[in-house]
Amino acid sequence: MVLGGVFTEGSLNQLRSHVFTVLYFPYESIIAAFGSVGIDARFDEDTPDSVLRKKVGQYGKLKAAQQERIAARLRHDHQADIDDFVSSLRITLTRKIEAVYVLPLHGTAQTLGNISEAIAFIESFDESKPAALFIRYEVGVRYSNGDEIRGQFKDKTTTVAFLRGL
Repeated sequence: MVLGGVFTEGSLNQLRSHVFTVLYFPYESIIAAFGSVGIDARFDEDTPDSVLRKKVGQYGKLKAAQQERIAARLRHDHQADIDDFVSSLRITLTRKIEAVYVLPLHGTAQTLGNISEAIAFIESFDESKPAALFIRYEVGVRYSNGDEIRGQFKDKTTTVAFLRGL
């Protein structure tokens, strides 16, 4: 995901925690890049639409070399970030699924007070009894680059939709 503008570190970290790879160009960098060709790209939430249209129009009137100067400035100022993003993108795009597991779960979860009670429950559990009511599917997908995605689904439809989305 490529972002430009004003984002808090918390919001960027939240995206990353959801497995998004983020290439972020801070507001100040964008302002500097556009400034290198004489465009004041500054704005805030109170900036009138007419002012924003004028700024967009200024960009539209730039020659190709001037537009490239903006991009070159951003690339220069953020080359390490771009390299990291491209590397992560390459890893993601070249990964292959190594294995998929599907575990249909049946029965009622037991909440126990401590380890001793859990051990006693497991030791007395009769695995030979017929399965109880269906609870959910647990699915795991392991990729060649070591990534793993896991999901828990309450029905076949959403489980299959998840797998087809891969």
